[in-house]
Amino acid sequence: MAQELMKLMEDWNGFVALSDVQKGEGYEQKLTETNNLLSNAHGLPAHKIKY
Repeated sequence: MAQELMKLMEDWNGFVALSDVQKGEGYEQKLTETNNLLSNAHGLPAHKIKY
């Protein structure tokens, strides 16, 4: 087990850093909107019930 763990720690050839991933157009805006929704940045009510 220790040898497998050491091999994993030393051999990162199959992995890509997040900073190297192509984010695409509008990524920053989508990230901001997601953060705003998750943190309730606009102070929206907890539940909105429509009948």
